[in-house]
Amino acid sequence: YWRIYGRSQTLHQTPRFISLPPGSSVQLHCYLQGYSSTPWMYWYRQPPQGGALHMLFLSRNRDLIDDSSEKHFKAARPTEQNFTLSTDSLFPNHTGLYYCAWSRTLTICVLFLLYIGTEDSKLATLIAC
Repeated sequence: YWRIYGRSQTLHQTPRFISLPPGSSVQLHCYLQGYSSTPWMYWYRQPPQGGALHMLFLSRNRDLIDDSSEKHFKAARPTEQNFTLSTDSLFPNHTGLYYCAWSRTLTICVLFLLYIGTEDSKLATLIAC
């Protein structure tokens, strides 16, 4: 969790790990608990070999901004505290670390990640501000 102004906010991202064959559909969920205002929320992907993060979507007030050249993904903001990322058909190049993030402004405060890939991959959590 991350503390701001003495109040605890927790970013839940599920599933934490997933390994699926190409052509499968998947939906990733992100839920922000303990924050009463409308946060900015983001989805990022990082290639498995590392390198720069690539922003897929950002959202505030249920509006979506698609900043992705990857057109196979869709995002939805069903509530102010929920943000989902999905695809109807996975491709091998979709393998990577998927980060859900939130912030009070356009500055990132909290990141969590999910690895989509092989089952022997290590899991990790990144918290940054």
